[in-house]
Amino acid sequence: MDWVISVGSKEMFSRASVISAVLFIVGMAGWLASWAILDKPPWGIFISLLALFTGMTQAPFVIAILLRTASAQWGARLYRLTAITALSFMPFAAIMLLIVLVARGSIIPWAAHSTDHFWYNPLFFVGRQIIYFGLFYGLTYMLFRTSHLKGSQGARIGNHRLMIGGLFTAVTFVLGATIFSWDLGMTLNHHYGDTIYGTYYIMTSFFAGTALVILMMTFLNRPKGENFFTPLHYRNIASLALALTIMCFYGWWSQFFPIWYANIPEETDAIYLRIFSRFGPAYGLMMVLVSVVPFISLLFKRVRETMRGLSLVAVSVLTGLWIQQYIYSAVPLIENELAADLAVLSPPNILLTLGIAGGFFFVFLRMLQRYPEAYQVLPESNENGDEAEMKADYLFTQPEGW
Repeated sequence: MDWVISVGSKEMFSRASVISAVLFIVGMAGWLASWAILDKPPWGIFISLLALFTGMTQAPFVIAILLRTASAQWGARLYRLTAITALSFMPFAAIMLLIVLVARGSIIPWAAHSTDHFWYNPLFFVGRQIIYFGLFYGLTYMLFRTSHLKGSQGARIGNHRLMIGGLFTAVTFVLGATIFSWDLGMTLNHHYGDTIYGTYYIMTSFFAGTALVILMMTFLNRPKGENFFTPLHYRNIASLALALTIMCFYGWWSQFFPIWYANIPEETDAIYLRIFSRFGPAYGLMMVLVSVVPFISLLFKRVRETMRGLSLVAVSVLTGLWIQQYIYSAVPLIENELAADLAVLSPPNILLTLGIAGGFFFVFLRMLQRYPEAYQVLPESNENGDEAEMKADYLFTQPEGW
C-alpha cells in the first residue's frame, strides 16, 4: 500500500524548500561576511546555536520515546516526526561540532588551562563529544528504521527494539546533554560550577523541542481535509507545554536562588554577568517570553485548543530560549575577549540564526518527502485477512509501552 501525497502538499513543500534554501544561503553568506567587518570572530552566536539546536531537535524524540513507554496513544503520531527532526539536524550538528573541536583553542576559555584538570584534556573533550553524538544519532536512526517494520512479525521484533533501544536513547540523551551543556555553557565561565546547570539545560531543551513540534504540527496540518494531528494532540501537547513552563521556571529559580543566597564570588560573578550587565534588558525580556507569556496564555482553553494560539506561544518560547542561550554561551566569550561584542539582535546573530534554521528546515522537508508516513494518515485498505495484517503499521495499532 502506497502513501498518498496530495498536490497541495507537494506545492507547499516546494515553496517552503525554496524559501528555506534561500535563508540558508543568505544567512550563512551574511554571517561569514561579518568576519571581515568585526574585530573578533562572532563565535558567540555560533556556540549558542549549536547548543540550542542540538537540544531542541534531540529532546522531542526523547519525549516521543517516553510517551510510548507510558502507553500514551496520542504520542504514536509524533514518533517518526520527532525522529526525523533529530536526524535533520545531524549533518549541521556534526559540522558545527567539528569546527568547535578543531578551533577550540580560540573559542573555549579553558583550552588555555588544559593541564589544570583531566576534564580539560583535549583528547578527552573531543572523545566525549564524539561518543555522545555518535551514540544518540546512531540509536535514533536504528529506532527510526525499526518503526517502519510492518505486520505481526514486525510488531514482535519492533516493539522490543523500540522499547529497549528507546530507553538507551533516553539515557544517552540525559547523560550526553548534561556533559554537552557543561562544555558549551557552564565551563565557558572558568572556575564556575553549578550542579543544576545540566538539568536546567535538559528542561529547556524539552521546552524548546515541544515548541518546535507545535510549529511543525501547525505547518503540516491543512486548513481543510483530514489532518494527521487532531485536537487531542493539541490539547495534550499544550498541557505538556504548560507543565514545562512551570518546570523551567522552577529550574531557573533553583539555580538562581542558592547562588544568590550563598554569595560565592565564583558563582555570583557568572550569574550577575548575565543579569546586571548591558544584557540585563534582554535577560528580562527572556524571562517574560519563556515564563510569563506561556504560563498566562496556556491557562486559557481558547489558546490551548487552537493552532494559531499555540503557535504564537511556541514562537514566544523559542525566541526567549534563543535569547537565553546567547546570554549563557556568548557573554562569557565576550568577557574573555574571544568573541565579537555583539548585541543580542545584531545582524550577524540574526543572519546565522536564519541560516541554520533554513538549512535545518530544508533537510527536514526533504526527509518528510522521503518518508511521508511521518505526517500522513495511511489510506484505507480494501485488503482483508493476512494481507492486511502483513501491511499493518504496528506503531499505531500497538502503541503500548511496558
